Amino acid sequence: AVVPYGRGDYLAGVRLGGEGDVTQSARIWEKQGRGLGADVPTPAIRDGRAYVLNDAGGITCLAVETGDELWSSELPRNRNRFFSSPVLAGDKLYAAREDGVIFVGRVGDDDFELLAENEMGESVIAVPVPIRNGLLVRGQQHLFWIEP
Repeated sequence: AVVPYGRGDYLAGVRLGGEGDVTQSARIWEKQGRGLGADVPTPAIRDGRAYVLNDAGGITCLAVETGDELWSSELPRNRNRFFSSPVLAGDKLYAAREDGVIFVGRVGDDDFELLAENEMGESVIAVPVPIRNGLLVRGQQHLFWIEP
């Protein structure tokens, strides 16, 4: 597991399982740095990589086993924050900002390419859900179904 804590100042890689007090023995790695982790969004993990979205829109791709940074990128800056966790569908990462803008980007081995910014017209703080070749988005007042 990749666990952000300390209001985004810390990030830890933790081995799951074990018995008793595993506070020290389960910790694989730990990183410290302002804005490295997140206060609210939970990292998305797939194929040995963790995609950490911080509250301000910074995205960092880390190797789960070592915590090594593979790449980082920034979504367009705005005064609004990210409360929703990022979600992966294929090679696309979806990130919803609280003002209702949903960003879509392609994640690669070495980089992130921003593909689209979608204005939903109302606040979105829930995680978008990829399902049945579409995307389910819960806004403040509506439930949206988006398909190709």
